[in-house]
Amino acid sequence: MLPMDLWRFTRFSQLLEFIQLAAWFGILTGLIEGAGLLLFKHINWQNWGPMTHVSHQILWISPLVDLCIFIGVAVGCFFLAQILGQSRAMRVMIFLFAGLAAYDWFTLTRRLWPVSCLVLAVGVAAAFDRWFAAHRAAAMRMWNRTLPWAAALLVLTFVTVQGGAWFREQYATAHLPTAAAGSPNVLILIIDDLRADHVSAYGYSRPTSPFIDSLASEGVLFENAIAAASWSLPSHASIVTGRYPFEHGALDIRASWFGGEPAFSGYTTLGQALEQKGYRTGAFSGNRFYFTHDSGFENAFLHFDDYFHSPKDAVLRTLYGQELSRLTGQRYRYILRKRADVVNRELLRWIDRDPRRPFLAVLNYFDVHGPYGPPAGIKLAWPLNTQIDSYDAAIKYDDDFLAQLMGELRRRNMANNTLVIVASDHGECLGQHAMFGHNRSLYWELLHVPLIFWYPGHVPAAVRVTRPVSTTGIASTVMDLVAPGLAEQFAGSPLSRLWESQTAAADWPFPISEIDRNPFPKDKEKLADQIEPTSTTGWMKSLITPQYHLVLHQNFGAALYDWVHDRGEQNNLAGTEEGRITVEKLTAMLRMTTGGKAIPEWTRSIAGASPLHDGTTEIKATRKPVSDYFRVKVVPGTNVKIEVSGRGSLPSSKLDPVIAVQDSHGILLNTCRNPGDDHLNSPAVPDDTPNAFDDLCLNDDRQPGNTDSELELAVSASDAAPLEVYVHVLDLNPGVRGAKNYRLIVTGAS
Repeated sequence: MLPMDLWRFTRFSQLLEFIQLAAWFGILTGLIEGAGLLLFKHINWQNWGPMTHVSHQILWISPLVDLCIFIGVAVGCFFLAQILGQSRAMRVMIFLFAGLAAYDWFTLTRRLWPVSCLVLAVGVAAAFDRWFAAHRAAAMRMWNRTLPWAAALLVLTFVTVQGGAWFREQYATAHLPTAAAGSPNVLILIIDDLRADHVSAYGYSRPTSPFIDSLASEGVLFENAIAAASWSLPSHASIVTGRYPFEHGALDIRASWFGGEPAFSGYTTLGQALEQKGYRTGAFSGNRFYFTHDSGFENAFLHFDDYFHSPKDAVLRTLYGQELSRLTGQRYRYILRKRADVVNRELLRWIDRDPRRPFLAVLNYFDVHGPYGPPAGIKLAWPLNTQIDSYDAAIKYDDDFLAQLMGELRRRNMANNTLVIVASDHGECLGQHAMFGHNRSLYWELLHVPLIFWYPGHVPAAVRVTRPVSTTGIASTVMDLVAPGLAEQFAGSPLSRLWESQTAAADWPFPISEIDRNPFPKDKEKLADQIEPTSTTGWMKSLITPQYHLVLHQNFGAALYDWVHDRGEQNNLAGTEEGRITVEKLTAMLRMTTGGKAIPEWTRSIAGASPLHDGTTEIKATRKPVSDYFRVKVVPGTNVKIEVSGRGSLPSSKLDPVIAVQDSHGILLNTCRNPGDDHLNSPAVPDDTPNAFDDLCLNDDRQPGNTDSELELAVSASDAAPLEVYVHVLDLNPGVRGAKNYRLIVTGAS
């Protein structure tokens, strides 16, 4: 062999050796990473929303991505060897491999600061380098001997995960019963975050939805459809099960990897019901947080497309992909956004695999969800000057892609034999009621969603139903239209009764909505807590009649709105004489419907309230979390000042208090001065009349480090007798450990 050939052979052998080591470390790091990402997703399940989600495909995606990263490091070290020599470059490479692997594994927990992980990784790498220097020959033999096994494990993982999923779907589809001749396809489109009053078919002035409007003109539009919850998980669960959240139980994510109760309390889903009739079932979700196979929907469909829709999506769901987005300041949750065009492609690809069988496809378009706006480069129908402009533009974007999807179905001669349902899981506040999201309350703008049925020849054209209905009725309606006689599998009458009979609306059940307590608001969501009851401080339930909207709060009583004449729900009628009667009647109805589960905290606690007089009272908390009631008498024509301090009373206190003043019915008074909302900064909504006694009697002072709350109550001099009110002290952060003692100061009481 010539010297030049020998040199090339030597260099090639050196590069091959470096790459072999990179393969060993990369595969091992990635296999442990993939398992860890799955494991810690469930361990950290209470932080489900903000985290990046993965499914079992990560078990082979992480090793493949890490393999590429480590090979890149190996190539760099190979060139370094030409300067430092092979031995030194090898030491550098082993140090980097050990450090990268250690940082990866430490970071998986999401319990340590990145700097801490980096310091620990450097320490591990240094220790491993010393071990390698002392055992180099044995280490090299071990790595060379086990590399084929590591590679075989990676291949086996890929085959098991991908092949297993493919086989399960193919096997289940092949063993479906034969569908009835002429069975229609079913397409349910859930446009996430879409409030009805921004759809032009519902009277919105801007042409946001021309194609949806055309479907409405050829089908049935429900003018007052009500979502079962104001956020995605319970609402999607209600759509596919036909059950309310108090029934299916999916009010929040729960750790489910150790088994336990079946998803949705074991209720049959629409997909499972249609599979019994020979339908292929699939879900195609742009909401990769709460409408996913691992959020409880795993067995609801034979096929589920949620994660890993592109190579970029796959890379950014790995540990180092997430770290890259963090270091570059990008919000990977939205880099990973799956747009409507991708959802369409996934659906059509799935349809084309077996066009002979009828299908149920549930789609989630996520483009209307915040942050609002269509992707860059899309031709806009109006300039994006405001948040609402961007929100509306996203609606138009989804409308365009629904039109394209229907065009593809027509091209396949499927459209006219497809029942199409357009709906939403919930609305959006867009600044109303000092809120900018959706899952903190149950106002009309959060619950009023579009609902349209289109099925030529089977659903009448240009029909508008005014009766308030729940989106829980979708499942029974689908069964009534495609498998007559089987709608009883789902609770409630099919919505089709309302367009078939004019008398059906007379005794139609009132829609119910509910959300559980969520004491972990985002920064913008915290603003509303200063001026009104939200889910931060308790669960909320609502009932909507053809005139009234009752909203119950676990700790702060009832609110009642005439939604017909007050769509913005600015005038709470619960404190009026007629309102009290209506609240009592509707509360009893809600309690009866929900099996007694709609009993607010105040109904049990006001009766046992302790009397309170002028002066300072030290409270040593015995309840966890704190939810204490006190009875105070107020003389007409006086002002009473009530202060609660979690500081200074007893030095170990961890209480962050919320203070409220309620009447004997648990309803918040509205004759207070609340310093907490007098001068709020943007984007909060400050009090229009600061220092006036016209605020809701609720205070949560959100100033950083401030654990005090203060209210001043004015009692009219026209009252004939002393007024008895109830002071409610609540723990804003029940999850914070430690003593919750506090000082209560009352000035001006009788």
